[in-house]
Amino acid sequence: MEGDKTVGYFTADTQEVTILLDMTERLEIENRLMTGQLRVIKTFEGKTVPVEGVEFRIEGTSIAGITVSETALTDENGEINGLVLPIGNYTVTEVANDKNVGYILADAQNAGIELDKTTELAIENKQIRGNIALLKADARDGETPLRGAEFELKSEDGKIKLKGKSDKDGKVLWENLPYGKYTIRETKAPAGYNLTEDVLEVEITEHGQTVEVTMTNAAVVPGLPRTGVYSLPVLIPFIVEALAAGLFLLWFTLRKRNLRKKEAI
Repeated sequence: MEGDKTVGYFTADTQEVTILLDMTERLEIENRLMTGQLRVIKTFEGKTVPVEGVEFRIEGTSIAGITVSETALTDENGEINGLVLPIGNYTVTEVANDKNVGYILADAQNAGIELDKTTELAIENKQIRGNIALLKADARDGETPLRGAEFELKSEDGKIKLKGKSDKDGKVLWENLPYGKYTIRETKAPAGYNLTEDVLEVEITEHGQTVEVTMTNAAVVPGLPRTGVYSLPVLIPFIVEALAAGLFLLWFTLRKRNLRKKEAI
């Protein structure tokens, strides 16, 4: 009888052999491995189209003592089907590649493979999500908070558009945003300040992170247009006007002084 050495194998069929005088008969007896199958169904939060090419590593030891280490990729249906393994217990681990960028890698799962059965695992990836915290401040020091500024936050693909308004501490918080790139544009300036033309670019890359950014505004100067930045071309007319007024005042003063000198002679 076969003993513990054949655990995990089918018992070989009984065979008959005839031994002739002075002859040696060679008899080969093979034990077939007991196997089952593994099926993995892979899904991603927010995606309805299956993802092909997600890689998994399957590792473990069969009850026959065979060390197993294999890799497999999901097919066009987002599944791994018909992976034959010796009966035993295995760990199924998702491998990071370009197919799961923007998602949290799923935890490793255990799969027990039984004789002539299919073990099924459903593995879902959750999106990486984070927050964006904006501080609206006075341009003179970059710290004094400004209340009442309004903003639009927009994702790179345009699918997400959110509004925001700075509170008494000059803060705006957008929470639970999916992985990706965003822009922030001011749509209304706080009272007494010019609308800024700056557009901030922000990226969320890690789960649970809060990206902190600051946007400043210049205070309104009487007589100047309400723009966010006083560039040289904008200021030239005002500079020329101020210089002309100064030259006229100097000319008038000198002329008046000369007239007084003539009267004194």
